[in-house]
Amino acid sequence: MNHILVQSDRIILVYFLALNSFYALLLVLAIPEIWEQTRLAEDDDFQRLMQSDALPPVTLLVPAYNESATIEHSVTAMLTLEVPQLRDRGRERRVEGRHDRPPPHGVRPV
Repeated sequence: MNHILVQSDRIILVYFLALNSFYALLLVLAIPEIWEQTRLAEDDDFQRLMQSDALPPVTLLVPAYNESATIEHSVTAMLTLEVPQLRDRGRERRVEGRHDRPPPHGVRPV
């Protein structure tokens, strides 16, 4: 019985060593890409491009079946993303009874 426990301990140890070695290898292989992304993020031309209107607009589709109680919070959470010109199509249609407040800044019901 003791021999079986020692063997199973060795097998588990080898498994965890192999798995963690693989993760360490992936981390080491990712270092050049991390450096490149860091360099790109600090580039002034890239920062100006990200803040300009030259980028195409992005449309986010959010499934909202039976979400009338939480749709306002979901839309507000989507608006906190750093995406220029975020639109919510169908807000007027899906959120009935919540017309007492104007839509949040940046939302244009279509």
